[in-house]
Amino acid sequence: MPVEIPLPAGYRMDSNPSGLATKFAADIFAALMDDQIYWGKYRSPGMVSRQISRAWRMPTVVKVNEDGTEELAGFARVVSDGEEFAFLNDVCVLPKHQKLGLSKALVNDAIQNSGGEGNDSSDLWKWFLWTKANLSFFSM
Repeated sequence: MPVEIPLPAGYRMDSNPSGLATKFAADIFAALMDDQIYWGKYRSPGMVSRQISRAWRMPTVVKVNEDGTEELAGFARVVSDGEEFAFLNDVCVLPKHQKLGLSKALVNDAIQNSGGEGNDSSDLWKWFLWTKANLSFFSM
């Protein structure tokens, strides 16, 4: 049974690559170029835009401000063949939005809501993650 991890008040998530991820593509590129991110420094804005558009899923969290504007809070990218395997990539929560459980919500959404045609159970999928990060960061 899927476990839902609620977002804090004032945050919302969309997992469609053509949704929030496309709207905030420039902010996603800027986040990936931040000094705190150690991977993908070779990417251009065009490459990041193409990676977003080709993603299987792209859970993206925004903070909805009091005036109704939105700001990027975090994102994760899933690359998949749509049937059997998925690669979790680019899990990132911007510093001012850390320690709120957003990374767990992003990873949970990526895993729980993936499933290919004829295979709607993420339990049957093979998941891959390559990272230099502390793996306890990804434990749920």
